This record gives sequence, C-alpha cells and structure tokens, in this order.
Amino acid sequence: IQEEPISGKGMVRMDLSRCVSCQNCVVICPHEIWFREEGGDSLPKIHNVQVDSCSLDEECVRLCPVHAIQIEKASDQEKIIDDEGY
Repeated sequence: IQEEPISGKGMVRMDLSRCVSCQNCVVICPHEIWFREEGGDSLPKIHNVQVDSCSLDEECVRLCPVHAIQIEKASDQEKIIDDEGY
C-alpha cells in the first residue's frame, strides 16, 4: 500500500496489489496527484509534492474499477479517534 498525507486534509492511499494499471486516476486528476514513471512499471504513483493540492473530490476513487484508491478525510480520521477513545 502506498500512502501520502494530504496536509491538514487527510490521507490518500493506493493498494498496489489491487491496481490494474488502467491509469484512470492519472487521467482524471486535474491536480496531477497521480503519475506514471517514465521507464518504470506501469503502476500509478502518488506525487508526494502535488498531493497537498488534492481537492478531496474523490473522482479518482469513483473511477477506479478495482477500488484500489482510498481518500480518508481528516474529519473522518478525527471521528475514528473519537469513537475509539484515543
């Protein structure tokens, strides 16, 4: 699993074992959060410099045919912490 924090907004994750390399995330994201390395494998990567520009619109999540992408919003993380009592 590849994951990167979205500064003050949450976390984006990709389960690389589920990814089928369709590149939908790369094509749909207007913030260039997802990219494919030239000459590397065909799996998309999270651009750790661009990730903070994520708008949390979850279009990449919606278009992923194998549900390999997850965006966890900071408000959801706080709720989990509150529910668990940490």
